[in-house]
Amino acid sequence: NVAVNSTDKVSTFTLYFPVITDSVKKSADLPKKYLITKNTDAATILFVEDETELRELATAFLAKGGYKVESASTGLKAIQKLQDMDFKVDVIVTDIVMPEMNGWDMAATIHKINQKIRFVFTSGYSDKLQKKPDMPPESYLILPKPYSPQNLIGKIEELA
Repeated sequence: NVAVNSTDKVSTFTLYFPVITDSVKKSADLPKKYLITKNTDAATILFVEDETELRELATAFLAKGGYKVESASTGLKAIQKLQDMDFKVDVIVTDIVMPEMNGWDMAATIHKINQKIRFVFTSGYSDKLQKKPDMPPESYLILPKPYSPQNLIGKIEELA
C-alpha cells in the first residue's frame, strides 16, 4: 500500500510492504540455473573487454566457477598476452566493439596462428552481431549483451 500526504510545498509518500515470515532461501534451495558451481576440468579463458567493470566482474565469476582466466582490455593486448603466455587458451570471450582493434579482426589474427582456439563474440550492438567471422562455424558462438553469468558459462561449455 501507498499513503500520500500533500501540502502546498511538501509531499510525503509512505510505502507499506508485507512482512515476510518465511526464512530467506539458501543457495541450495535456488534453482540450479542461478548457481555457479566450481568446475575442476574447466577450460582456460581469455576474456577481452574494454569496459573495466564488466571485465573484472566476468573474470571474477569465471574464476569462481573454476576456470583459469586471463583478461585483456583490447584486441592488441590480447594478441600480445597470447604470445607471452606459457599455457594454452581454450576459449576467448571477446567484445566486438573495442578501441585499437575490434573483436572480429583480433579473432581473425589469432585464428591464423592457432585454429584450435574457440571464440565467444559479444556485443550490445545487434547490428555488429550480424557479421560472421571468417572461420568455421564450430569455432565460435555469438552472445548478445547483456548476458547472465550462466549464459556466458553455457556458451563457453558448448565450445570447450
